[in-house]
Amino acid sequence: CKTNIHCIFSKISSNETKKLWDNARHISLYKNGDFIYKQGEKPSSFFIVCSGKVKIYQKANSSQIITLIKTPGSIFGYNCVCKGENYTTSAIACENTTLSSFQINTWIEILKSDFNFALEIMKLMCSEIDHLQTRLAQIAYHSADEKIASTLITHIRFISQTSPNPETIYLKRAEIAELCGLRL
Repeated sequence: CKTNIHCIFSKISSNETKKLWDNARHISLYKNGDFIYKQGEKPSSFFIVCSGKVKIYQKANSSQIITLIKTPGSIFGYNCVCKGENYTTSAIACENTTLSSFQINTWIEILKSDFNFALEIMKLMCSEIDHLQTRLAQIAYHSADEKIASTLITHIRFISQTSPNPETIYLKRAEIAELCGLRL
């Protein structure tokens, strides 16, 4: 996988567990605008972004808020699968996207067989919770200008430390507002 250095599954330490992962994963291609899953559906799989980008959002009343934009190497869909509840968000491909997915029973086998990997997953989940708590505080306490500036900075990253050219995630005005918790 091209994103192997960014992928959480590069942290699997056991060769036996790596074989389990390689044999159990399913690769899917999604076009820009294709739904990966919809809010309220029963989950059965976790997903890892191999290429492209995925928008995770939640609908409430007549509006929606984008909670996360997942990029190559990111894992998503795990929280509802772990809780045994229906998806509380929807996921849609932001561009042509390749995803690797696997069933919950494989996930449990991998976590049981590789303790160090299970710790890495816990760190990842804690990091995502920290990120979401920070975003929630920004949405609640910052001005609209600060929210927009912070969102734009968060969604620009440099391809390498030596490259002066940033890679941006192309977002529509409405999507920037949804990420900021603002309405147009």
